[in-house]
Amino acid sequence: MAPPSMDQPGQAVGGGEPASAAVGSNAGLVRTPVGNLGTLADALAFATGAGAWVVGDQRVRIYGVPTISATATGTRVVPTPAGTAPVTVVGGSGSVRSS
Repeated sequence: MAPPSMDQPGQAVGGGEPASAAVGSNAGLVRTPVGNLGTLADALAFATGAGAWVVGDQRVRIYGVPTISATATGTRVVPTPAGTAPVTVVGGSGSVRSS
């Protein structure tokens, strides 16, 4: 079975901190009951730093852009100490799955 899809910014976690916002091209196009499905084009905002997705789903796309599920990976820029941290999906949608 496919893993849960991301439909809320807080489901993206980088360096132990959940994202506070996810801004992308899917605003209002494909939604679940609680939010927009995440896509590879989403920019992630954290309380300290920003992030982006590097690898999205291979089979499910929204207007040609891969969706984001628990198998996706990304990178977060951490300002202090300077560096990066991996971004993953924790939890995910209870109603939508993708891969």
